[in-house]
Amino acid sequence: MIDAYKPDAITYCDDLAAAQNLFMSPSVYRKVLKLHHKRIIDVIVSRNVVCIQHTCGRCEGIIDDYVEMGIQIWSSAQYMNDLTGIQKKYGKKLLIEGGFNSSGRAGCIDATVEEILTEAQRCLDAYAKTGNFILYPCIMNERGNGSIVGDDRFAPLIEFWKEHAYL
Repeated sequence: MIDAYKPDAITYCDDLAAAQNLFMSPSVYRKVLKLHHKRIIDVIVSRNVVCIQHTCGRCEGIIDDYVEMGIQIWSSAQYMNDLTGIQKKYGKKLLIEGGFNSSGRAGCIDATVEEILTEAQRCLDAYAKTGNFILYPCIMNERGNGSIVGDDRFAPLIEFWKEHAYL
C-alpha cells in the first residue's frame, strides 16, 4: 500500500476501550497485543509515513505504549482521558486529534450551532494552547456521523475555529 499510494500518513484502527476504560488491563494489552501492534507500526514509520492510531474511549493507560512504539498522532482522543496531562507529558511527540465531547449535547442529532460552538470553545480553551492539538468534532445527524456524511453545521464551526484558534 505504501509503495502504490505513497501516503503521508496511515491510520491504524483498533478500538481497545469504552468510555469508562480499556477492554483489558494495560498489562494484558502489553502481553497479548502490543507486540503485534508494534510490528505494524514499525513498518509504517520505517517507511517515513506518519502513524496515526485511532482509539476511542478511555485508553490513557496505554498512551505511553503508543508513543514508545512510534505513534505520532492519536485520533479520536476523547475528552474522558486526561488530554491536557497527556499533551503536557508528550508535547510535540504526540499530536492529539479529538477532544470534542461527542457524548454531550454538541454531538447530538439535534444540537444547535450554538451548542456546537460552545463545545468548540471548550476545546479551544482546554487543548489548543499547546499546539499539539487538532479538533475532531463528531456531530451526528440523520444520516450518521456528520464528518463522514456531511453536515451544514460544520461551516460555522470551521469559521469559528479559523477565527479563534491559536496559531
